[in-house]
Amino acid sequence: MSQKKRILIIDDHPLFREGLKTIIGQNPRYEIVGEAGTGHKGLQMARELKPDLHRIIELKRYAAKLGLIDIELWKE
Repeated sequence: MSQKKRILIIDDHPLFREGLKTIIGQNPRYEIVGEAGTGHKGLQMARELKPDLHRIIELKRYAAKLGLIDIELWKE
């Protein structure tokens, strides 16, 4: 069996993060290494944890605070 893909979940909705953790956690190919509720915290955690996959989903009002419009990053 190949090594698990390490995933960082980033979204500002706790219920959505919980749902993703539940769904992804059922797949033995993935390991959730962390979660964050803001893009800023998510970027910080991504630098520290260096996950294989991360997706940053941030509402525009928060992204505007960071000087960004939309953030969507995938690393494989």
